Amino acid sequence: MMKTRIKPNYKKARSLATKALAEHNIHDFPIDMISVFSSYSDVKVLTYSEMAKKGNCSVEEIIEINSSEDGVIHYCGKRKKYMVIYNDTVATKERVYWTLAHEFGHYLLKHHEDSNRSSLTRNTLSDAEYDIYEVEANFFARFFITPPSIIWAINMNNSNQISSYFGVSYTAANNTRKYIVESLKKGIIFGIPSILNKCYSQFVQRINHGKTCVKCNSYFEIENLKQCSICNGTVFNKYKKGENSMAKYPGVVEVDGKGRAKTCPKCENEELDFDGNHCNVCSTYLVNECSDTNYCGTFLSWNARYCHKCGNPSTYLNNNHLKEWDYKPVYLPF
Repeated sequence: MMKTRIKPNYKKARSLATKALAEHNIHDFPIDMISVFSSYSDVKVLTYSEMAKKGNCSVEEIIEINSSEDGVIHYCGKRKKYMVIYNDTVATKERVYWTLAHEFGHYLLKHHEDSNRSSLTRNTLSDAEYDIYEVEANFFARFFITPPSIIWAINMNNSNQISSYFGVSYTAANNTRKYIVESLKKGIIFGIPSILNKCYSQFVQRINHGKTCVKCNSYFEIENLKQCSICNGTVFNKYKKGENSMAKYPGVVEVDGKGRAKTCPKCENEELDFDGNHCNVCSTYLVNECSDTNYCGTFLSWNARYCHKCGNPSTYLNNNHLKEWDYKPVYLPF
């Protein structure tokens, strides 16, 4: 049975969340919860859809079996194994994200072992037990996926910004924001725990330099970014994490730190281990740089269509090694 407790252990939940952030080297959000769970050998993760297929039944029946529309975590005491099952058919990914963080909280807080229960439902626990475990798991989730100390340290006090950058619902973001405000009124200071110093510094680097282009939704972490290197857009959202530009808009060849191709973008010659910036087979210029070589000449990444400093076309775009970001090939009907 559960050890007699009359209130949640907030300190323990906060401490475990902070420790988990450090152990998993979290420095970017939202967190990949599936990867986090995969690092534990005693946890298996399944979706409601997978469980329904295995049981030859509907997702609605899985919801009824697990007594939850969102997800649960079960525990087998004899095997000392856990199974997290979550509803992958819910309308929003933010809801799934919170559910997984919540169940992770149950796991690290060892609620099943504490209560000697295989499941944590109102059918298996008293109202007092259930409420304490739920509050602790939610408190853990808040400190894990929307860490108040980090949000306060970077002075992010807008719920929409918190929601966008941390990948949580507006409700969850607003609740964290209100928690920070109310805590500050009580004299509570959110200092960065020493074990999070490395994670925090990396995160601040992303906050300071990370931007998403409003036009093409490409995300960058480039100092002095003035123009999008993919579409030449000039309007950026600092608090939205867009798509990886390298993945969505790839280049034809990789380049080194000076923008020089490792393989010729025209003839695909790989034997370029020599001084000089032209291919020794076809004489193609190998460097991707700003085409304004008189006043800029900035070395660019392998997929840059434009210079992120001045907006001029890249040499790769001018030489047709790259297509415009919105280029769509025309297929003839024969």
